[in-house]
Amino acid sequence: MRKERFAGETKYPLRKMIKLATEAITSFSTVPLEMITLLGFLVFGCSLLVGAWVLWVAIFTEHAVPGWASTVFPLTMLGGIQLLCLGVMGAYLGKIYGEAKSRPRYFIERTLTGTPTGKEALTIDEPKSRLADSLHPAATAGVPVGKAASV
Repeated sequence: MRKERFAGETKYPLRKMIKLATEAITSFSTVPLEMITLLGFLVFGCSLLVGAWVLWVAIFTEHAVPGWASTVFPLTMLGGIQLLCLGVMGAYLGKIYGEAKSRPRYFIERTLTGTPTGKEALTIDEPKSRLADSLHPAATAGVPVGKAASV
């Protein structure tokens, strides 16, 4: 059994807590979108299995209920296809979301000469003129080594 809350009763209502949890889950990850795609594949796969079972029952047994197969099979199959399409659109939306954050792909941690880089370090998203100037043969004494940023 839990102990009582030390500071008394919470003033944060359940609706706001659920909204905060939903915002936390969906703001930093595309996993819910990927789960929709997986669910679409799962429902579509199950509908194919149901379709195979319905055909088997209709052909090899006499227990087929008239009209049941023509109702259930298309509904589950179309539902799976819709979820799958929604998941594909969600994947594109997740990619747009990742690009809209405008984070650089790499941060340069050090150069081959071992000198640490400072604010003058280049990222991939820097203007081309500055990047081209830094790749001039006179400036390539310390070629930058990139470390992938975890985004």
